[in-house]
Amino acid sequence: TVVIDFDGSVDGKKFDRGKARDLSWGLGSGKFIPGNEDQLVGYKAGDKDDVKVTFPKNYQAKNLAGKEAVFAVTIHELKKLETPALDNEFAKDVDDSVSSLEELKAKTKEKLAKDKAEKNKDAFEDAAIQKVVDGAKINPEKLPEEMINDDVSRQMQTFFNNLAGQGVKPEMYFQITGTSQEQLKQQMTEG
Repeated sequence: TVVIDFDGSVDGKKFDRGKARDLSWGLGSGKFIPGNEDQLVGYKAGDKDDVKVTFPKNYQAKNLAGKEAVFAVTIHELKKLETPALDNEFAKDVDDSVSSLEELKAKTKEKLAKDKAEKNKDAFEDAAIQKVVDGAKINPEKLPEEMINDDVSRQMQTFFNNLAGQGVKPEMYFQITGTSQEQLKQQMTEG
């Protein structure tokens, strides 16, 4: 990873989003213009240079597509990812409740098995509930009146809130549609 500043130009003119400060850039990520990463290999902190690249012909910024650019680059810092040794010290750093790598492996394996069993149990319960829901039949005539009234009240409140969001008062709605609040309530009750 390099930490760099860059300032890009095309034909001597700066362009939008062609400048960055203290950007951490993982070399080899392939996230930037093809060919620019190769030009940064071998530098050390403090080095400055110009990197020349050509934007791809299908580049999303059409005003830059296919054009050659020059980026003035300053390298601030170089970082190298180091993989720690898989030993007892690593195991203690990962989980301070273990004393060896073998103990960490066993604990991790046990946790993965427990997580998988829990996931399978949840999937089974979800499938069982869905099966019951799919087979359920609701007889609206047997629903308690209070339950229906609560639902209709919520629907009407939501409807009036949506109207208010559009700057329409309920009275104006009823006047325009030629209906009444009672008719709207009846319509929502039947629906």
